[in-house]
Amino acid sequence: FSDELRMAFMRILGAFQANDDLTQKAICDVISSYNWRSTWYVKIVGIRALGLMGNVNENTLVALRSKLTSRNLGTYAADALNRLGALDDSVLNVLLTACDDTVVWIRKRAVKILGATIVKNEKVLCILRKIVLKDSDEEVRVCAVEAITKLGAKDPLTLKAMRQALVDKDVYVRRHVVFFFSTMKARDSLTIEALHRVLLTDKDEAVRS
Repeated sequence: FSDELRMAFMRILGAFQANDDLTQKAICDVISSYNWRSTWYVKIVGIRALGLMGNVNENTLVALRSKLTSRNLGTYAADALNRLGALDDSVLNVLLTACDDTVVWIRKRAVKILGATIVKNEKVLCILRKIVLKDSDEEVRVCAVEAITKLGAKDPLTLKAMRQALVDKDVYVRRHVVFFFSTMKARDSLTIEALHRVLLTDKDEAVRS
């Protein structure tokens, strides 16, 4: 089979949650293969398909966990394990480590997945706050704001970081921060004061509104 055909089959099997043992084994063989024809993108499609299957056997969980250490596949495996309800500290640590990767798309994926984990502990929030304020890529910063919003975090340290992000140089970051505050309905005096300054000084109409 060509890579294109194999990917099409795996997408269909994942979408229909075809999680019988033979199907799981076949896809696990693909993601574990060292065959040069099994490119990393084919493996990503396989990992995604497994993550959609709902219930999987222990061998499949082992196969997915074996990919956590891969730089290209680790975040995809973590996402699949999270979807399968197999999130633990090892999966979480892969995501937190990936947030510091030098490659933008890896950081971006890791941050997005963190927002979907519903894990709202201080370790996760600390990383996300740092990304909001310091990441060099505006899309990664936007993803971090979205992740914090999804997690519903409104502790004092998070609110402080988000107030600082109201003056981010990127307008899309600022728009997402304003949306965060409107969603969280923060009413403390420091937040109200910061939003008032935005209303008076921000050059973007969407941010002011």
